[in-house]
Amino acid sequence: MAGKKSSEPQIVVRPIGGLGGLDGIHVALIVLVVMLIALLLTISYSKPQVIIRNSTSSALNCTYAYNGSCSTPIHNYSSAAMRVKQILASYEYVNNSLFVLAYYSDVKNMSLQYLPQSREWLAVVPVHNPSNGNLTYASFALYDPNLSLVRSYVQSAQPSKVLGNYVVSKGVVAVAGKFACSQKVPIQQFWFMDPYAPGSISSLGNLTSLELKYGSKLNVSIKILNGPATTQVLDRFGSNATALGSYVYCAAKQQNFSRFASSLESIYSNAYISPSLLSQIASSSHLDIGSMQSCISGTSQAFSDQALLAKFYNITQTDVVLTDCMYISQPQTAISAICYANSTLC
Repeated sequence: MAGKKSSEPQIVVRPIGGLGGLDGIHVALIVLVVMLIALLLTISYSKPQVIIRNSTSSALNCTYAYNGSCSTPIHNYSSAAMRVKQILASYEYVNNSLFVLAYYSDVKNMSLQYLPQSREWLAVVPVHNPSNGNLTYASFALYDPNLSLVRSYVQSAQPSKVLGNYVVSKGVVAVAGKFACSQKVPIQQFWFMDPYAPGSISSLGNLTSLELKYGSKLNVSIKILNGPATTQVLDRFGSNATALGSYVYCAAKQQNFSRFASSLESIYSNAYISPSLLSQIASSSHLDIGSMQSCISGTSQAFSDQALLAKFYNITQTDVVLTDCMYISQPQTAISAICYANSTLC
């Protein structure tokens, strides 16, 4: 009524000093929003945001039900799981850091669920980050009628083509259509390496450690592939750039190879190494120089044969280790391949 003062309660909001005039309520709201955003980011990056509904219906007496009727998948759990293993192995040929999915996926703890409403199989696979050891997840949706890859929840990348290779255990990929070596012991290992590729020289430490561990139970052969990294050095320094691969290949045939590999790694700086310096390393490692020179003179033909062997196994990227004629791994997971090929050795 006019002429009377309002008796409604008033809320007095006082600004907090040093915060640009913001009051306590607004500061609390801002803090709450930041906490919610952090929580959402944590959830979104730890596991895929996919809702799985329990599709089992006891009333209908069937395993999967949707809209009041039974839904039967065309493929079974084993077929869908194998397809997921093939998809993971195909990341070996994705030209970015996601190739590690082929070697650090824990397929034994894969979660696989059929979704009758979309006729899809949803797979969630634990992946151990090789850089920090943290556990993340890779997930895929497969269309049940033909098990084609509908979508990948691994960033935005997925293999352009799913090959027959498949992951058999963490760190180990089986090569489709190939068979294990006829001789179980010693276990055969071929180390395919592009000498100037990052990590190639340092991986020799993995090789010599395995030789020391298994002794006569392991037979290791180095296979040199002059890939993109070595080709770049060849374009700049000429044919002398092939000397690094030749010395590594031939030194590996001698007993003092571990000393040569250790000396080479200690002075290698991811740059061109001249034949004269390689010769000095060989001499200081007490290698038989006469045998070295004889071996080096025949490496051209040997490398051509090794390139054909790599093509047979569809090896296009290095470093790759082939164990027991059918299991592919990285140098860091080569011991896993040995254990998978012959569990009695581990």
